[in-house]
Amino acid sequence: MPVGNKFANDILNVVRGASLVRDPTTAIAQGIDEPNSEAVFTKPTDASYADVPATISMFGLPGDRRVSNILEIDFGQVTGTPGTIVREVRSAGLIDGAGNFIISGSLARGESFEDLDESYFPIGRFELKWDCKPEYVGNWLANAILGVPTKGQTLTAPSKLSLSLLSNRPAPGVVNSPVPQIEAIDIPCEAGQWLEPTARATHNLVVLEFPAASADIEKILGWQLADPSSNVWWQGSIDPAKMALQNYILKIAPEGVLLEV
Repeated sequence: MPVGNKFANDILNVVRGASLVRDPTTAIAQGIDEPNSEAVFTKPTDASYADVPATISMFGLPGDRRVSNILEIDFGQVTGTPGTIVREVRSAGLIDGAGNFIISGSLARGESFEDLDESYFPIGRFELKWDCKPEYVGNWLANAILGVPTKGQTLTAPSKLSLSLLSNRPAPGVVNSPVPQIEAIDIPCEAGQWLEPTARATHNLVVLEFPAASADIEKILGWQLADPSSNVWWQGSIDPAKMALQNYILKIAPEGVLLEV
């Protein structure tokens, strides 16, 4: 499911020391078309349509990169010209009080409503699934992000994140294997370390220097950023693969670690 531009940049700002918090005016909206890559869709225009305020009691706890409603979400009775289709719903999502789309997706099965039909989502029908950049965003972070607009949780980065080099290419569901020959380094979660995100991406602003390799390394295929509890936040591939000899000091230039949403 795509996420909105503002929400994406707010997520990335967490590594610069900001906190990701829930907008108390968050609402659930229906769409009459498919959302684009920025989570934007067109809302119904019939006079009986209105967004439904989203409350934290409506949702269960996020898990496995998804969260769904545990209460019925009622959009009320559709009214219009009798005998005609008044509203066709193809998508749904969350929006904030300023009208910014947070996260949205297509319905598995579209629905059409005539005059006097009840428009609602039964329990479990409104599911938000984090599949935006799954190769980059770790499972723990995906669940933490989903918990912000749905459960009112706050996402705050620790004072620093640990950057490790990997012997594997990261992928959804794959447990990463840091190379033991090069120790991880810490990157402070501060504005001076990361570019201010404006286009759903940020990167390191300074040179990142690792300790000397304790032994030869045949292949370095990826990297990961993890918190002190070993939760993976972001990860990425190194392509082409790198190698290192014993006592080699590896450095990553500015813009070398790209975080995307």
